[in-house]
Amino acid sequence: MGDIKNFIAARVAKELKDGDVVNLGIGLPTLVPNHLPEGVDLTLQSENGFVGLVPLEEGKESPHVVNAGGVMAGIADDGAFFSSADSFAIIRGGHVDVTVLGSLQVDEKGNIANYKIVKKVFENEQAFSEALAKYGYQVKDTSLVYNPLGYGILTTPLQNLTFFNYIAKSKTAIKEALEYSVSNGLAKPAQSDKVKVAGATGTIQLPNGEYAIEFCGYFPADNPKYNVIVTINKTELPASGGLMAGSVFRQIVDIMNERQ
Repeated sequence: MGDIKNFIAARVAKELKDGDVVNLGIGLPTLVPNHLPEGVDLTLQSENGFVGLVPLEEGKESPHVVNAGGVMAGIADDGAFFSSADSFAIIRGGHVDVTVLGSLQVDEKGNIANYKIVKKVFENEQAFSEALAKYGYQVKDTSLVYNPLGYGILTTPLQNLTFFNYIAKSKTAIKEALEYSVSNGLAKPAQSDKVKVAGATGTIQLPNGEYAIEFCGYFPADNPKYNVIVTINKTELPASGGLMAGSVFRQIVDIMNERQ
């Protein structure tokens, strides 16, 4: 398996051009720096929050510098660190030339399978399908059940809001993930210093070329009372659910908190 991964990483490296700014995701993409062609000078961005990623040199290992996969990595002398939210704002803002993604599976339409994450919460496809149907999500093709909502499962803002209301009142592991998303993840711009918030971001490109960005969440996270969704349509990049819709959500939270 290791040889296959390095073979793929080496093939990806051949696509990179001198001067490119390249984002490397989690998993196999972290192997790409080990296979860069000679004479090609790149700026590599690590998805977890730094730019200037370089192959690790022996004797310069540091537990404080790791790539997106959590493995110790090297950083250039002129490299810089920033938050995960800023990292994805750079990517979604169109400031990189290439993004190398890692995934479990990719179909012929480019949809990425991430069902392994959902399986940690629901026992099987039927259980997840029933939970979705209970809150208005009609799934005709059960093979799509473990896809992200919006990939083959079209939803409305009201449906998303209703489903998040269900999560807020439940005791599933999803709640912990939504809290972490705001405290340390892509949804950090939604974080309020007045009350604990939980939620998730979403950014998609519509068929007409425009972008829909969302943040859906609830607060207080430990005793939910309010559930809010912010949806913004943008005609061009940058488009970031966390950075833009999340910031609006935070302002709403702060205003509502002041009026209580």
